[in-house]
Amino acid sequence: MRIAGETIETAAIFHDGKVWTLPRPARHIDVMQHIWKELHYKTDDDKLIVIGFETQGFVTSAGRFVRREPAARIAKQAKQIIALKWPPKLYSEDLW
Repeated sequence: MRIAGETIETAAIFHDGKVWTLPRPARHIDVMQHIWKELHYKTDDDKLIVIGFETQGFVTSAGRFVRREPAARIAKQAKQIIALKWPPKLYSEDLW
């Protein structure tokens, strides 16, 4: 359900029961690195532990977390997409 006037605000990842985000122009990799640092997801030899980042999306101006495909629809309707072509999934590179 789209809320009237809603826009995409930040890249976000839903992980460990929480929505993680950083101010834009942060990208999903920046959010991942923040999670790794905050949760100390490293091995003894300082290699990053791979964790499930399958729930990538965005936070909207209404404070909702939405996955990449609904985010693309919101950004298109809000005329936020700056790329000439965009896939069915939204990427932060399409916005900033």
